Amino acid sequence: MKRRNFLRNIGLAGAASPFMLNSIPMKAFATPSLANSLDCTSLRERVLVIVQLFGGNDGINTLVPIDQYSTYSSLRPNIAIPETGTGAYINLDTSLGLTDQVGLNPNMSEFKSMYDNGLLSVIQGVGYENHNRSHFKSTDLVMTGGDGTFANYSFDTGWMGRYLDHSFPGLAGYSSPVMPDPLGIQLGNSESSLGFHIKGEFGTSINLSGQDLAGYYTLVSAIGGAPLANVPLSQYGQELAYAMAVEQSASNYSSRITSVFNNGSNALSYPNYGLANQLKTVARLISGGSKTKIFLVYKTGFDTHGNQLNRHTSLLTELSKSMKAFQDDLAALGIEDRVLTLTMSEFGRKAFENGNGGTDHGTLNSMFVMGSALKGGVYGTNLDLSVLDDGAPLNRQHDYRQVLTTLLQDWLGADDAALTATKFEAFANQKLDLIDASQVADSTITCPVIDQNIGETGRLTSILQNNSNTWHTVNLKRFYANPVVIMGTPSWHGNQPITVRVRNVGSHSFEWQVDEWDYLDGYHIALNIDYMVLEAGEYELENGKKLIAGVMIDSVNHAWHSHTFANSFPNAPAVFAQIVSANESSAVCTRLRGISGGGFQVRVQEEEGADLSHLPESVAWVAIERGAITIANNTITGSAGLSPQTVTEQNYVIDFGTTYAQKPLFFAAIQTHNGNNPGTLRYSGLQKSQVTINIQEETSLDAEVRHPRKEKVAHLVFESEGFISGTRIEDSGAREDGTADDANPENAFRINCYPNPFVNNFTIEPIHTNADRIMVEVTDIQGRRVYHQYDLPGQQTVKVSASHFAKGMYLVRVVAEDHVATFKMIKK
Repeated sequence: MKRRNFLRNIGLAGAASPFMLNSIPMKAFATPSLANSLDCTSLRERVLVIVQLFGGNDGINTLVPIDQYSTYSSLRPNIAIPETGTGAYINLDTSLGLTDQVGLNPNMSEFKSMYDNGLLSVIQGVGYENHNRSHFKSTDLVMTGGDGTFANYSFDTGWMGRYLDHSFPGLAGYSSPVMPDPLGIQLGNSESSLGFHIKGEFGTSINLSGQDLAGYYTLVSAIGGAPLANVPLSQYGQELAYAMAVEQSASNYSSRITSVFNNGSNALSYPNYGLANQLKTVARLISGGSKTKIFLVYKTGFDTHGNQLNRHTSLLTELSKSMKAFQDDLAALGIEDRVLTLTMSEFGRKAFENGNGGTDHGTLNSMFVMGSALKGGVYGTNLDLSVLDDGAPLNRQHDYRQVLTTLLQDWLGADDAALTATKFEAFANQKLDLIDASQVADSTITCPVIDQNIGETGRLTSILQNNSNTWHTVNLKRFYANPVVIMGTPSWHGNQPITVRVRNVGSHSFEWQVDEWDYLDGYHIALNIDYMVLEAGEYELENGKKLIAGVMIDSVNHAWHSHTFANSFPNAPAVFAQIVSANESSAVCTRLRGISGGGFQVRVQEEEGADLSHLPESVAWVAIERGAITIANNTITGSAGLSPQTVTEQNYVIDFGTTYAQKPLFFAAIQTHNGNNPGTLRYSGLQKSQVTINIQEETSLDAEVRHPRKEKVAHLVFESEGFISGTRIEDSGAREDGTADDANPENAFRINCYPNPFVNNFTIEPIHTNADRIMVEVTDIQGRRVYHQYDLPGQQTVKVSASHFAKGMYLVRVVAEDHVATFKMIKK
C-alpha cells in the first residue's frame, strides 16, 4: 500500500478524523504548580509538544559552526550567513569553548532571548544509524522510532502511539472519566501522522486540521455542534465536511474538545503565522483543562533546494516568533511548568550549496527543546565540515531517540516498561541531562493513569411498558469494545409475570424491554430495574475479589449449554445471566444450574404453553466471587451472596449483612434448577439493609404458580450507581466470553477490514484464527445489526455489500469459536 493511502487509512480507522478548530488543521488521540514535589497529579498534567519541521531543515544555516566559518563560507559562497555586518549570525553563547560556539541564524533572535533565560536547549549532531535521505521514509523512521538498519527499518506503529497505548491501556479512541481527552492531538496536517499509529482500529490521536488561518478559531462551531451552513470551498473545507459527518455519528471527543476550548484562553497575542495559530490552539486547550499528553504541530516548507536565503529566512522567522509567543503565553497563563516543546526534522542538508542557491538532502541536524523545566545550554559540538559523506557531515553525536527517551522518562515519567513498549529501551542508559534536577520525574513512582473503570451501573425508575414492542434505550457513560449487559431484578409493580430482554448491545448504548409472557397483552405498569455493564474479561476488584464477564454469541437455546472458566474460582461464584439478543420474538428467560468454581450451565426457557423450541440467543453472563466487594476508592460498596436452598414463590428476605447509606442497586439470579416451570425473580420492599424476593411463575399452560421445589438464589448489590473499577487478569487460554487471547497478543485472533473509510463495500479479513467456522456481524453506532452471516469458513475473507448503509461509523464483530475480534469502520 502506498504510504499516503496507508496514513490516510490508519487515521480514519483510528478515529483520528480531521476536523477544524481555531482555523487550524487538527487531529485527535485549575493548573497547580509543580512547586516542591513531583506527585502523580503533577506528572499527569505534564505535556509534550512536538514541532515537526517537514522537508529537512538546514541545520547548518540555523546554527553556523563558528570555529569552521572559513570552511563553511567556502562551501556556501552565496548562501552563507555573514560573520559580521548586516544579517550577521548571533553568537548564542560566548562562554562556551570555541568548538561548541554556534552562530544562531539572525532571524531567530527570540531563540537567543529564550536561551539567555534558561528556556532553551540546543542539541547538536542529531541523527540515526544508516540515515535515509528520502523525505517520506526518513519521516516514517523518526515517527516510528526506527533507523536505517534492517531490524529497525519497518516498524508499522508509531513511537508516540506505542508509548500512549502502553501508558493508557485501553483508552485509545474513546473518552472516559480518567482520560476524557484524546491521548494525542495533531494539528497543521490533514494527513494522520504515523507517529500516533498503533495496532488495531482505535487510534491514539485526533486530528484537528484544515482551519482558516486568517480567522482565529472561526470554525470552532464545527466541533460537536450543528453542521456549518456554508462549508468553505477549499481542500480543508472538504476535509471539514467529511469530518463533520463522521464526528456527528461517531466521535465522543467533539463536545469535550469544544468545552475545553471554550473554557480556555490565551493571555497574549500571537503573530499571524500558521504555526503560531497551531501553538495558540494548544495553549488554549491546555489552559482549558485538556489532559492530552502529546501535541504534534506541523510546519512544512523546509525542503530548500532553491532560493534558500529568502525561503529559510521566512521559515526560521516564523518558527522563532511562534515558539517564543507560545512560551510567553504559557508563562502568562501560569502553565509554563507543565509544557516542554521539541523541534524535529527528518534530516539536515548537505554542507555545500547547489547551483540553485539552495541545499540538497543531508543527514545530521539539530533539535531544540523549549520550556521552563530545562537546564538550558548546548549539547554536543559543531558538525565537522571537513569530513563529508556525499556532502553530509559524519560526526553524529546524538541519536534522536536519546532525546525522546529523555523526555518520555525524565519529563513525562515513563517507567522502564514504557520504554520497552516504545522500543526505546536501548537508550535508557544514554539519556541527556536536559531537565533541571528539581523537575526530573521519578520513573520508579507508580502513577496509575489507566482507566480502571471496567464497567458501570445504573438505576432505571418508573419505566412503563406500553406494548410488547416498546424498547427502551440506555446510553452508556463510556465506550465498550465487548460490552456485557446484565439487567437487575425488576420491582414488583404489576402482578403480571414478566421476563426482561436486551438487544442491540453497542459500544455506547443498549436497548431493553419488559417482556410479558406471550399469552399476555404486553402492557405492564411502570416498574424499577437496575443494570450493570462490564467490559468482557477477567478482573480483580479492589479488595482482591475476582469477577469474570462474557457473552455467549448466538449459541444458547433450550438445551443446556456448559461454560468452563479459564481460571477457576476458589468456590462457586454468584452467576448472573441475561439474554442480549432478539433472534426470536417469543418471550424467554434464562435458567442456570451446575454452578461451581470451574464453570456453570445455562439454557433459555420459553413459557410453559409454548413449543419449547427457540432459536439460539446470545447470553451475557457475569460470575463474581462471593463476599463483600470493593469497587471504588478502597471503600466497601457492595456484596455478593447466596441464599440457602429455600426460595420459592413465597416471600424470602435477603439480609445484605450491612446497612448502606441509601437503597442499593439490586441483582438476583436463581442458581439451581429444581423446578422446571419457567419462573423469574421479582423484588419488593427494597431497604438499605434488606430486600424481599420471590419466584414468579407464569400461567400459560395452567393456573398453578407454586414453585414447591426450593431454589438457591445469588444476589449482588452496589451501594450506589456509578463506575466499577478493577484490574484485568491476563489469562492463557481461549474462552467463550467474547475476549481475545491476551497472553500472546501478537498471535491473538484479530481482523483487518478495508478499505476504511468505504463507499459501497468492504472486505473483512480474519487473521490468526484456526477456527473451522466463523460468524460475522456488523452493527451501526446505535448497536443495530445491519449485516449478519453464520457458519462461514474460518479463513474466508468476507466481502460486505454496504451500498445501502447510511453514512457513519460501524462496528464489525467476527466470532471464531471462543474468540471475538472487532474493528471500527466508517462509511463516507
